[in-house]
Amino acid sequence: MRLDQCIRRHLAAGFGLSRAAIQRLIDHGGVVINGVPATRAAQRLAAGDVVGIAASPRPPRPAPLAESRRLEILHEDDDLLVVVKPAGMVAHPTSRQRGGTVVNALLGHADDAGWTPRLVQRLDRDTSGLLLVAKTGEAHAALQHAATSFEKDYLAVVWGRPA
Repeated sequence: MRLDQCIRRHLAAGFGLSRAAIQRLIDHGGVVINGVPATRAAQRLAAGDVVGIAASPRPPRPAPLAESRRLEILHEDDDLLVVVKPAGMVAHPTSRQRGGTVVNALLGHADDAGWTPRLVQRLDRDTSGLLLVAKTGEAHAALQHAATSFEKDYLAVVWGRPA
C-alpha cells in the first residue's frame, strides 16, 4: 500500500487530515517510516512497517468579525434564513480573506440576538444565488441531512464559442 493511502485510510479521519495536508506533512518531514523521514507520498509500505506522524496542533483560527453589511434576506424565521449571495462576495472567511464575507455580514445581522450563523452550503465567489443559513445547531443538522436531496440549477451566460 502507498504511504499516503495508508495514512488516509487509517489516520486521516481521526486527525481531520485532508489529502493536501497529508502531502504537506510528508513534504515537510512530518511522517516517518520505521524512524526514517518519508520522502514520497507514493512510497510503498511493507508488512510490519511502523508509520509515525509528527502533527502539531493547528493554531486556532480567529473568530470572524461582525460587519455592518447589507444582505438581501428573502426569508427569516426562528431556525433559518435564506439570503441572496451576490457574485463577487465570498461565502465565509478564509485564511486569505478574513472580512467582507456573507458570514461577516450575517454576524452583523445577528448582532446580539443569541444565534450564530451556520452555512448549510456554499457558493463560489463568482457565483450568485441563494444560501441557506441555520440559526441553531438542530436546524443545521436537519438541513445538512436534507441537503443530500437538494437539487441545484445553474444558469450560465456565454458569449462567443467556448473551446
